[in-house]
Amino acid sequence: MTRKSLVLWVLVGIAAVALHGFAPDTAAQDDTLSQTYDDPGGVITLNYPEGWIADKYFGIIFIANSQAALEGELDTVEPGELQINLMAGASYEVGLPESGTALEAAEMLLAEAATDPGVVSTTGPDALEGFQYDAAKLTATQGTVDVLAIIIIADDQHTAMLLAGAPQGEMVQYEETILAIAKSIQFVDGGGAAVEESAETTAGVPVGNAVNWQTETVSLTADNFYITAGGQIFTAAVDGVDVSGDPGDEAYTTLEVTWQEYGVPMRLYMYFESDGTIWQAFEMRTYDGSPDGEWITYEGDTFTTPLGQAYQVMSFSRQYNDDGLYFENLQLQAFTSGEAAGADTAVENAGEVAEAITLPTTIAGPEECRNVAVSIQDYSSEYNDLYGPLNLLDNNAETGWSSSGYDSTEYVTVGLRGVQTVYGVLLNSYSPSVGYDKDSIQDFEIRITTADGEQKIVYTGQAAFQQGYQSYVFEPVETDHLQFMFLSTYGGGYFEAADIMICAADSSLTPVFVSGQEIRQWASSAIATSQYTDTNWSAMQATGAPDAPNCGDYGAAWASSTVNGIDELVVYFDTPVFPTQVNIYQNYNPGAISSITLLLAGGSDGPPVPFSADPGTSCPGVFTVNIPVELQGQLIEGVAILVDQSNHTGWNEIDAVELVGYTP
Repeated sequence: MTRKSLVLWVLVGIAAVALHGFAPDTAAQDDTLSQTYDDPGGVITLNYPEGWIADKYFGIIFIANSQAALEGELDTVEPGELQINLMAGASYEVGLPESGTALEAAEMLLAEAATDPGVVSTTGPDALEGFQYDAAKLTATQGTVDVLAIIIIADDQHTAMLLAGAPQGEMVQYEETILAIAKSIQFVDGGGAAVEESAETTAGVPVGNAVNWQTETVSLTADNFYITAGGQIFTAAVDGVDVSGDPGDEAYTTLEVTWQEYGVPMRLYMYFESDGTIWQAFEMRTYDGSPDGEWITYEGDTFTTPLGQAYQVMSFSRQYNDDGLYFENLQLQAFTSGEAAGADTAVENAGEVAEAITLPTTIAGPEECRNVAVSIQDYSSEYNDLYGPLNLLDNNAETGWSSSGYDSTEYVTVGLRGVQTVYGVLLNSYSPSVGYDKDSIQDFEIRITTADGEQKIVYTGQAAFQQGYQSYVFEPVETDHLQFMFLSTYGGGYFEAADIMICAADSSLTPVFVSGQEIRQWASSAIATSQYTDTNWSAMQATGAPDAPNCGDYGAAWASSTVNGIDELVVYFDTPVFPTQVNIYQNYNPGAISSITLLLAGGSDGPPVPFSADPGTSCPGVFTVNIPVELQGQLIEGVAILVDQSNHTGWNEIDAVELVGYTP
């Protein structure tokens, strides 16, 4: 797909964007750099010509000589138009090597571009003289567009990539101005304004930034707190922090923290619910560090805790791409005033030995285990987004959870589908595709927290390091969670594990289907909110069995019309089934799927599937969504897949979708 080749040099996919509120449409001929742009992320400043337009959208600075040029696509600019895309920050954020000179980075990008069939010709790269920082440029022609790329490196934390596109033959008239713009770039000292905090910092990360926020219904304390957003670290260690919330009622309340930092607004909102037995946060939000304060939303049940008790954890973090929310030694409690409805029915037997039942002494495999794991409540660390703890629940040995450090004690708390009688665990601690220290787990414990707040160990021992699931059986307990504590003592190795399944004996988990047979089927038809063309990369390319040969850009898969939008792919199947699993085959830039929704037989929308965001499938790879038992009782004929590329690098392409289920 030639539309993306040069954009992918810099790991930035830019297509048509609807930006509003800019200066009037003009193609000014005055090239003096009389206007100044100050990056709201606090990373750089630069100058650009009078009458041109500059603004930031989805982390990328756009500069154009007209409104039309700004709203077009970089690789299809019209005559007289010039569009510049600029990323600035640390090397890994920009897509450059984390070490080396600008010329070496340009040589690497040139070599990659030269292998793409969409690139007609390339020239360079050349070192640039007269720049304040180490700089290099390279040029290429992609289709009918000339592209000029400029790489600037001050150090590994201060790098920039400028990518300009103009119709073939027209770049020569803009090159001097583009070079002048690049020369004017100034990195703000330290990557941003001086941090307004009293806390100590380690490599820019706050240490000891304690918070104590109290409302009528919520109490939150932590020994350390910060938010990363828009390339900045926000600490709330400033004057004027407002702590409030909606008192709500026995079923709903909020915590709302508001302040100004670096001259922009910041928010931390937490939304809590209770069913009279437990309380939990079902959504958290922060602002993104921009002047207008756009929301970053972290969805999914979090902090699930018996009503009347506080949630406590040594380390807590949530991430969304490069943004994140962090606490250390967190103690949080919601619904602190009064009792929620039915509070007297709190689960008093949580952690107690269940009534005597006949259970196996071993578990042969997943087919004998009714998995009741539905969420990750808490975990100690992760290496990065691709090795997050949600991989433990995807029943896919090709993905796994890896710790951020060496020789460490790591933990993960898995939430269950309500209170269950749990008697065993299947653990796959070995995978041919996950990491390189697969036997780093030396000992592990399985724990629960009882209703009175005490921790109880239900299993302790050593993990068996054999490929596939290994079973660990213990005395049955009734609980709504399990915490796994892993001790890694392998010399210099990371902790890694591939999958966890939790086995319960609850009769309510009997499959809802009562007849029929299991079938697997590929989608037979498809529609989408957008597609790149009506043939290649169309919605219908997502039907049938996978046919994209490798990880790469192939017209045999569906791709949206733009690289940074939110689109929905809807696939239909010939035979309605009671669903148990959906497998989504991705061949390019996985990780943008934010949720899936089941479509009922007869045409109506069914329920969304919880925890159905792709944590980062391998490429090519299969993102597997196991359908919760409570959603298996309705016949479905289709699946709607929501793909959010607004904060994603490159087009996410879907090659095929498989539905697994039982016929009526």
